[in-house]
Amino acid sequence: MLIPKFAPALEYFELLIAEKYLFKKVNECQMGLINNDVSPQYKFKSNVTGLGIFKNNKFTFSYTGNSGECINSMNSEGNKIKLTRTNPNQSSNYSLIINLITGEKISEGQIPEWLDWWEGFHSPLIPKNDSSLNDFY
Repeated sequence: MLIPKFAPALEYFELLIAEKYLFKKVNECQMGLINNDVSPQYKFKSNVTGLGIFKNNKFTFSYTGNSGECINSMNSEGNKIKLTRTNPNQSSNYSLIINLITGEKISEGQIPEWLDWWEGFHSPLIPKNDSSLNDFY
């Protein structure tokens, strides 16, 4: 009986975990650029669907380009990771998408009102206006 009242709070904490995962991947890619890596890489586990606290609350990850590569060789933009929230009990699912080079964030679907995804840029290591990011917009 108490579980439904805690569901939004649990979803909030699950999303904090997922956001931290996404931001860590941006850090890995930006560190590669800072270190002048020709082909910066990030570590991606293909089985990272169980970030939710309960097994029915799942996040699925997809990406553009090749897994583990920060730069999308198909269009010379930053590779993007898409985190999709799936829950059989919810009528709407949503996705959070982040560019692994620039940190640009966008979303798809109806994200919860309380979710502070703040579409725009999250560039923790390289300032947004740094010339090293110009090729990835």
